[in-house]
Amino acid sequence: MYEGGRGTYEDNEIVGCNLANVCVQEGSTPVFRRNVIRDSVHSGILVLNTGFGLFEENVITGNGHSGVAIEAFGCPTLRANRITLNANYGVRVFQDGAGVVEDNDLTGNRQGAWHFEHHDTHSVTRARNRE
Repeated sequence: MYEGGRGTYEDNEIVGCNLANVCVQEGSTPVFRRNVIRDSVHSGILVLNTGFGLFEENVITGNGHSGVAIEAFGCPTLRANRITLNANYGVRVFQDGAGVVEDNDLTGNRQGAWHFEHHDTHSVTRARNRE
């Protein structure tokens, strides 16, 4: 999704892409609810280049890198998702990524719940996540 893309995506199964299963960038503001996002070669969700988006009640699992990667001024809201059993981290934030991450299950990721590059810890609001 790019160049201001929008839309609501509910109750889908998004599986096995060679890069990220969902990529949001360039001012796009989609809503993803109750989807299963799994088994990508890269991250389940990648938000970058001023991408936004609301991700609620999704299952994000079994991805080759992190469940969610936020980079290059990406700024999603992640709420009440199960981001588990990914090969790296539950949520990886780098290159000035930001966002709101609250009420998520971030357990069981191979390298842990979080990875922040340098100063990016201050740009993400975190609340009530299970780690």
